[in-house]
Amino acid sequence: MATKKTSIISCAVVAVCLFLFFLLQKGDVLSDDELRVRTEASQPTWQNYIEDIKGQVGARYVAEWSGGVEQAGVAKDESRFWVSFHVEGAWAGRDAAIPVLLREPRGNSICSSGFEKKDGDLKYFFDSPYSLEDASVPWLEVKHPAGEHRITLSQ
Repeated sequence: MATKKTSIISCAVVAVCLFLFFLLQKGDVLSDDELRVRTEASQPTWQNYIEDIKGQVGARYVAEWSGGVEQAGVAKDESRFWVSFHVEGAWAGRDAAIPVLLREPRGNSICSSGFEKKDGDLKYFFDSPYSLEDASVPWLEVKHPAGEHRITLSQ
């Protein structure tokens, strides 16, 4: 009889623990506004990019990012770079964008300063640290949540 009672109590304790675990997991969900605030405030560094965005935006949300670089270029006013991604999953529908980084041949690392979304495509903009008319930029390195790429600049 004591064994049956102990088993019932053990099952009840396990059930309560599981319930509390799932209840606490639900509490980690951020509102769209809070997520936007976090992404806009994030300032990752090139060397610690993944750790920085996980800490500043949230590891759960970084893991949901799914996309790939489509192309890159110089904005029409020639004062900004842009990089276009095709984004899928949760981030395709959010009104926020995890910051990505660019590094150009001189070694300057630049954090995205804005973005546009259209039909699953996400275009990031980067303010140039120098006049693009005076510099030839043959390639850019892009660091994003899914990896790092070196891309040829299309002009």
